[in-house]
Amino acid sequence: RFIYKFSYDPDEAYLQGRAEAEAASIEAAKLGLTSFGSGSTIIYYDMEAYSSTSTTACRTAVKSFVNGWVERMHELGNPAGVYGGSCSSYMSDWATIPNVPNDVWIAWWTEDTYDPDATVWGAPCLSDSLWVNNQRLRQYAGDHKETYGGVTLEIDSDVTLGGVLALLPP
Repeated sequence: RFIYKFSYDPDEAYLQGRAEAEAASIEAAKLGLTSFGSGSTIIYYDMEAYSSTSTTACRTAVKSFVNGWVERMHELGNPAGVYGGSCSSYMSDWATIPNVPNDVWIAWWTEDTYDPDATVWGAPCLSDSLWVNNQRLRQYAGDHKETYGGVTLEIDSDVTLGGVLALLPP
């Protein structure tokens, strides 16, 4: 389920964030990744880049949406993550909201292929003092081909120092 546009009104954006968290948690439960209402698996919202000429109203709406997303995820027992561009999604804004994401998945492409030395640190526009306790993932290379066991896949490359999946007890 995707929302490509949400309200500029902070109150409405907050409610839309809560609704998206509810829907995502239900879908994750259907896939067996979590139990609806008793969570424990981090779910990331994909907050794609938005214009560098975005108004303060737009950034305020995004913060409200993310705040609602995180709050509802926590109510459902899930840690809440958000994916976005370190600069183009204004990720540092999310450290100032009442319900801060547990983890962030930083899109900062600096490579064209796998890099064994890639790190989650040093992203522009995002202080290394934020999300410091194993709370970061980073996508450092976009679409490219890699071959494993004779099978070629088109993938992105990521490095993780943060939450991906928590296994539920049987």
